[in-house]
Amino acid sequence: MGRVDTVIAIIGIVLLVAAGTGLVYSQEWSGLEEYHFAQATDDLPALTFPATPVAEFEWAVLDNTTGANLTVTVTYDGQAVQGGNAAIGIELVAPSGEVVRTQTEVLAVQPLSNRGFIQFEVNAGWLAVPEDVRSRPDNLPGSEVAVGPLTLRVTVDGPADTAGGVVGPLSFAVEASGVAHYFQAQSA
Repeated sequence: MGRVDTVIAIIGIVLLVAAGTGLVYSQEWSGLEEYHFAQATDDLPALTFPATPVAEFEWAVLDNTTGANLTVTVTYDGQAVQGGNAAIGIELVAPSGEVVRTQTEVLAVQPLSNRGFIQFEVNAGWLAVPEDVRSRPDNLPGSEVAVGPLTLRVTVDGPADTAGGVVGPLSFAVEASGVAHYFQAQSA
């Protein structure tokens, strides 16, 4: 076998290896699609509970919920002579069971008042929306099944009923509503 034959044989082997690699590579990428993860919101209906002393709200949420924006209103009814402050504790629990937000608010109970309220926002995020991806439909990244409800716990500790202070019981109620954010995979 001459030098030219050897070169041709080597080139043939290289071409065979390249063709085989291309075949394996193309089989590995077959069935892949481009996916975009669109964001959307789901309304959380308004719920009202007495704060005795805890009001607990639960909303069923969609899979891939990434966060929530809630509006909370705490109201009181009763007769206050001196007034005082009601301490409000907030705890937001993601569907995974993880506490994702805590905060404290103060509701001023005005002297000689018989009704009042405070309204505030409770916002939290706990899951990032994935980037666009090329994948098989059964292997999409970032999917999270909502294993439990979105839970909001509101604790109200009213002003002390001291001599010359608050006369008669003050009753507290909590209303909460908002939206949950989630994402869906969409084939591009």
